[in-house]
Amino acid sequence: MMIPILLDTPTAPRAPIAAPVLVKCPAELELTTSPPAVSTTASSRQKLVYMSPLDATRILMRERGAGEWPYTTAGLEFCQILSGHGSFVPEGGEPIPLNSGDVILFYPRTAGRWIVVETLKELSLALPNASYL
Repeated sequence: MMIPILLDTPTAPRAPIAAPVLVKCPAELELTTSPPAVSTTASSRQKLVYMSPLDATRILMRERGAGEWPYTTAGLEFCQILSGHGSFVPEGGEPIPLNSGDVILFYPRTAGRWIVVETLKELSLALPNASYL
């Protein structure tokens, strides 16, 4: 199977849309508690760390308690697991085990179930307007 590779060869240099953003997070953030939709014994807390003034891109710190619940992404989402363990089971797929240090990338409209065994803390980058191949 061949995988197409697209090379971007601009004729003129492009300027960045905006300057890079440094987001400093304290070791302990005060997270807002919110029960996830249709939860079975799970709780979730999150803190919006950064929201782009240009689009809906955001950085969140999340803590997901033990339990399971459905989850569907709106846009592209990148999550790094900081501590804990569990899994994500995509609709019609096999469980993806997640442990401290793991990174998972969700494409837009990914649907499935979180199954958390030990409270997961994650850093999440949501890119709702990202284009992808």
